[in-house]
Amino acid sequence: MANPTRTEQLDDLYTSTYNNRKDSVTDNIFTATPTFKLLKSKGGITLNGTGGRYLEIPLAYAKNETVTSLDKGDTISISDTKFLTVAQYEWKFVAGSIVRYYTDDAKNKSKQQHLSLANAKIDNLERSMVDKFEAFMFGDGTGNGSKDPEGFGNLVDATPDTARTVGNIAQTTYTWWKNKQAASSGSAAVYLLSDMRKLYNNCSTGQASDVPDMIVTTQTVAEYYEDEVQEQKQIVNQTSGDAMMITVTFKGIPVVWSSQCTAGYMYFLNSKFIGLNVDPDINMTMTEWKTIPNQLDRVAQIVWKGNLIASRRASLGVLTAITTA
Repeated sequence: MANPTRTEQLDDLYTSTYNNRKDSVTDNIFTATPTFKLLKSKGGITLNGTGGRYLEIPLAYAKNETVTSLDKGDTISISDTKFLTVAQYEWKFVAGSIVRYYTDDAKNKSKQQHLSLANAKIDNLERSMVDKFEAFMFGDGTGNGSKDPEGFGNLVDATPDTARTVGNIAQTTYTWWKNKQAASSGSAAVYLLSDMRKLYNNCSTGQASDVPDMIVTTQTVAEYYEDEVQEQKQIVNQTSGDAMMITVTFKGIPVVWSSQCTAGYMYFLNSKFIGLNVDPDINMTMTEWKTIPNQLDRVAQIVWKGNLIASRRASLGVLTAITTA
């Protein structure tokens, strides 16, 4: 049997190593890809400590109809306008394991050897989490028995006229809840820029603050767009010491790509109305170390709780069937 004191010492060493790195690990996971980095830089990743069973997001779906012009002696309606409802999203959980083998613990005698091994395992988990969250972002939440977090595939639906429930609201029943969608008009060489302009305007309310602020597409489409606007290429504003990314823009907003984006798709997003909500108490949190039954080895999990949510889908859009051939 393992020496209990040594086992506890190694538990503490691994746990303290992870806790010292937790903030940087969490930050790296959500800044490793251009999509998450942009979303985070625009305030689209928020901590939600409500602790409720669901993520409930208030929605304003109607205007106050009492606003009117008037003259002397006119009356103003005092009718109460019903304009609020709630989108209800499930909390989703994501976890990965760090396994410590008894033989590794026994072979690596020095503290430095154990630190190196601990950091290697944390680095591996971090890289794996990056890949998984990027895949989640472009999914539709139905993966792994609908345990996956929401993704653009559901929140920014490519077929918004079909029956789909998002945030516990049926988009075909409540049409104000539909996102915008348009199919490419034809060859990107002829129509890409005009299609982008049209969808950008359709996602806008006419107010300067309510326009898309990020565009995400595939590598193929992003490179094609870059070639199309080569003479107009701009550098995204960068803060001192930030090696964020150099990219092209459309109407001043960055155009980035992801390897997980569906072929031929281009998403027009507004970080005011789509984002990642995270429970601060379960944000890449490490569990206690546990003995694996019938083994000498030990395991701990890193757990995350949150979900990708939309609060005004009418301000989000997707351009589909883009062909660059």
